[in-house]
Amino acid sequence: MAAGIRVGLLMLSYPPLRFIGAELTAHEHMKALQQSGASVRVYVHEFDHTKAMSYDGVDLYPVPSMSQVADECDIVITHPFESSVFTNRFSELAAHGVPLVMFVHSAWSSVMRSVLRDPDSIDLLVYNSEDTRSYFDGLMPDRDHERDLVVNPPLRQCVLDSTGVLDPFAPLPTRPSVPTITLVNPIRGKGVDTVAAVAALLPQFRYLVVPGGYGRPALDAFDEAISYGADVVVHPAQLDPCSMDEVYAETSVLMVPSHNEAWGSVGLEALAHGVPVVASGLPGIVEALGDSATYAGPLNFGAMAELVEEALDIVHAPPPSSSYADFVTNSRAHVVAQVAKNQLQRQQLVSRISSIAGKARLSQPRTVYR
Repeated sequence: MAAGIRVGLLMLSYPPLRFIGAELTAHEHMKALQQSGASVRVYVHEFDHTKAMSYDGVDLYPVPSMSQVADECDIVITHPFESSVFTNRFSELAAHGVPLVMFVHSAWSSVMRSVLRDPDSIDLLVYNSEDTRSYFDGLMPDRDHERDLVVNPPLRQCVLDSTGVLDPFAPLPTRPSVPTITLVNPIRGKGVDTVAAVAALLPQFRYLVVPGGYGRPALDAFDEAISYGADVVVHPAQLDPCSMDEVYAETSVLMVPSHNEAWGSVGLEALAHGVPVVASGLPGIVEALGDSATYAGPLNFGAMAELVEEALDIVHAPPPSSSYADFVTNSRAHVVAQVAKNQLQRQQLVSRISSIAGKARLSQPRTVYR
């Protein structure tokens, strides 16, 4: 479908330099384009190598001049938070007739500024959720929505393979021997204070804290809970999603009490692993997790603690209870439905990018860089 199309992705950073949701999502989209026959080059601003390297089959390069990017690419994709680095150089791409696609992953103020600076110059806005799109729709009521698309962040193939979630005959996951509540990325915006408050209310349980790809970990939030006897274990390093199996194998309940979140990728990963999720009821999280998770306000510590205890009762219910098996059946069905929806969305993405790039190439042929 995308055969012969040359796609360039301009990024501030990229795996394996760090692992954050927006960049992992961009990587999965690049793989989908590559598998459809496109040639993909990822230009990384923070890349400190003088030569190209490869990550998971996708080639990474230092950022060259925009004229070289224009020579090498039929279409260029970026993220809004990269625009502060690249925006002043996009005019060079436009002068060469190179169309621009922007992946919009949140409604943060920096993202809004980047999108709203000149939305008419963006040939395709790709939102990560209906919630994100509806927010920007209100800011750009006159925009032609034929130039917009929603593509949810996909679960990585390694997660689907390791969990067997697509196999209707897959056995139940092995439950951890010690009741453990896990938080990924212990920063304020991700709700570290909420988890710490729950730990202070329920110090009899173990708490596993896994560093994220950005932000300053606020581990001091757990000082009170530790003084009450809570066992708080901090994982030594951030993990690639393909290396998270060990974390989920230790996890009874995942908490996602975020104050800002446009989608719930880590929650979907947990559900695929048979781990219940207790989350804040932000629209993007609910859109991702649906009825498979339970929700409370991130500042309602008592309600959060009650939901955690209820989830622990399900996971660690003694035989002959079927509550955990029923949970796994329902959560797997939800994940399978999300995967099927996302496959269609990514087909649309490949088709739209191929169409835009093909039209631009026909209207303004350029010298191919070699």
